[in-house]
Amino acid sequence: MKKIIVYIFFIVLVLHAISVDAQSVSGIVLDVKGKPIAFATLGLYNVNDTSTLLTTGYTNSDGAYNVNYLPTKKDSLILQVSCLGYTSKQVVFSKSTKNLGVMRLKEENYVLENVVVTSHRPTYTYKDGVLKARVENLSNNSADKLIDVLKRMPGVVATDNSIMVNGASPVVIINGVKQHIPISQLITYLSTVPATNTETIAINTNQLAENKLGSEEVTISIESKKKALDSYQLTNSTYGQLFRKSSFKYGNYTDALLKYGNLSGNVSFGLNNRSFYNRSEENDYDGSKLSSDNRLKKFAYFGIMNFTWTPKPINGSINIYCSYYRDDAKNKKNEEYAASGIVDKQVNRSNKDVPDLLSLNIEYDSSDSLRNQFKLAYGLLSGKDDFSENFCNNLNLTGFMGKKINGHQHILEGQYMYKIPTLEFKVGTQVYLSRLKENYREDVSLLSNYDITENLNSFYTSLQWKFLPKASLYIGARYEHTYYKYLDDGDKGSETYGNFAPSLVFNWKVQNNYDTSLKFSSENIRPGFYDLLPGKTIVSDKEYSQGNITLMPAKKYKFIWENLLFHYVSLNATVMWIKDYWGTYYGINEQDMRFSTNDNISDFISYIGSLSVPFAFMNNKIRGSLNLSGRYNKFYNFKDGIDQSYLYGRKAWHSNGNLYVGYEITSRFGFYLNPYYETKTRRLQTVSKGCSSMNLGMQYKLLKDKSLVLSLTADDIFNQERESSKIFYGDKSVANYEWASTQNVMLTLSYTLNHNAKSIKINRNANDTDRFTNNN
Repeated sequence: MKKIIVYIFFIVLVLHAISVDAQSVSGIVLDVKGKPIAFATLGLYNVNDTSTLLTTGYTNSDGAYNVNYLPTKKDSLILQVSCLGYTSKQVVFSKSTKNLGVMRLKEENYVLENVVVTSHRPTYTYKDGVLKARVENLSNNSADKLIDVLKRMPGVVATDNSIMVNGASPVVIINGVKQHIPISQLITYLSTVPATNTETIAINTNQLAENKLGSEEVTISIESKKKALDSYQLTNSTYGQLFRKSSFKYGNYTDALLKYGNLSGNVSFGLNNRSFYNRSEENDYDGSKLSSDNRLKKFAYFGIMNFTWTPKPINGSINIYCSYYRDDAKNKKNEEYAASGIVDKQVNRSNKDVPDLLSLNIEYDSSDSLRNQFKLAYGLLSGKDDFSENFCNNLNLTGFMGKKINGHQHILEGQYMYKIPTLEFKVGTQVYLSRLKENYREDVSLLSNYDITENLNSFYTSLQWKFLPKASLYIGARYEHTYYKYLDDGDKGSETYGNFAPSLVFNWKVQNNYDTSLKFSSENIRPGFYDLLPGKTIVSDKEYSQGNITLMPAKKYKFIWENLLFHYVSLNATVMWIKDYWGTYYGINEQDMRFSTNDNISDFISYIGSLSVPFAFMNNKIRGSLNLSGRYNKFYNFKDGIDQSYLYGRKAWHSNGNLYVGYEITSRFGFYLNPYYETKTRRLQTVSKGCSSMNLGMQYKLLKDKSLVLSLTADDIFNQERESSKIFYGDKSVANYEWASTQNVMLTLSYTLNHNAKSIKINRNANDTDRFTNNN
């Protein structure tokens, strides 16, 4: 107890000493059009001695700065701001002044031997271990969706079914709100929202203490463009895609920004309608063949309301976020079973899947300008998924299976933060109260009636300390205590888990052209609800999949080295080790039927590297980026019951990459090329082929103010994204081929309507960037 009191007393003394000695001045630098100027050089001098430089600094990607300096006897100081392409400016201020507000610089061109030099904001910026990219440098086509730009980010692998960052599933934050929807609905959202509405995308690989373990290991933060307009701004984007084999997709996205007094925010609505056809073929280990024709029809829509209220008496903001997602899917599948070339059975399947999710967050954040800051928040998640399937065959056999899932979660959070220019100290707690039910039927029989309750209590603390002008340290720790119980047709069970996760990040600006970060973290990876639920999903008459209630947590350790060179080149390396790794295991049951489930398989180590090089030529008319990533995986120390002699991909490497090149020929017309590749993938019992192809597109801006944009794009022009894989069920293999509809052309029409009688500032509290929710 004495040690704890001494430790707390020491921390208080350190905080007090830093707060007494530290002096700082902050502000923001914009151009005359109101756009932020990144990497402007700052110099601080005594008012009567400009030959002695007190300190230097730079603006960040938003044009903001916070310059720390040692105490001086002079009452007044001079801050000089300069940036290539702009006229330098000086301002005299009293040392008691803490904020200089907005400083505007005029553009100035320099002619050097017939070469005009103008300012250009870099694609990437790096601060405190967070890589931020300007979307306008990674896209010059209004037809691009957010998912397209994500594919051009360092270390990001985005497909139609998943998003991975350096081998980890990220949580996506959009305008300060964490998106807790299932990955399928999230990809639908990202495939609908135009990239032209987005200002920046940031990737944070720090394991933050305030983030829930397992589901929020990596963060992708998406910030919309700042809309400084009087009363409102309305944007709308409509698109249509035509695929091979009578497949199509069309959608619409509308966003409205509103402001009235101290209340401001946005309301958005999107829809996506798809009809896809694909043909697959499966060659079984016994020589039989299964051919399938699939027609999937899917209609998804969502609505989002996000408002901030900033009345002066509360000295902060109240933030209200509400969203609703619904995804209606209908699939018709015709299966043809053959042996020795003779068809012996035909099956028709018709299934319907209707998931929907409602979320509500109410949060109070004290003003970000205060030294002592507080956050109180409540979240409610409620959703359900209704899946049903009917089938019949030519042998007059019929059947039905249905699976209903519904649940809810309450989230409570309280946080205190002590903040000064060189230090941020946080301590907080989060409580998650969750319940999920699953009802599984086959024909008229109830085979599973599962009820899960989970109570999770967490406590966290972190310290972000800028101990040198060019170096900072992040130390975080989080403890989670989870009580988990289940009820299955009278069978009861319960488990209690404890999870302690430390994290350490060292950030160093080695030179003006070199930033680096070293990161270490560890955590327990707990299975999610859907990994545990035992209800079956019928794949075909020969195969099914289901969860595993006996699945145990895994322990993960991760070391990351991130670098940004010359403000452009991103070079990263990651080593990840997992003990008691769990993943998909394929087997054959006693009835000779194939199945897949989750299981603790082995220990696992992975080495991951990524390189991203953005570029710009001809006064930024040609711009783009080259992205390469690769990883080497090794599985070893296999668990009892796992026969490793039947595992194909125990050691394997994988690589993927893409090159994006955009050319803006005139201020109205431009086009882009986007070739890409992916090598063969081997992972334990599965092997998938690689592919290479290219996307391309062009756009033309109409009307005098260029507010109407017409875009035409073509994806997978070589028609190479065909699925070909082999799965090993023990010592028996099954080859799968799928002719998917990926080659397509898309026409997009975008329009922006403004009412800009005068400029206004949208109420925004910097603390409104850490909303919480759960991915499960």
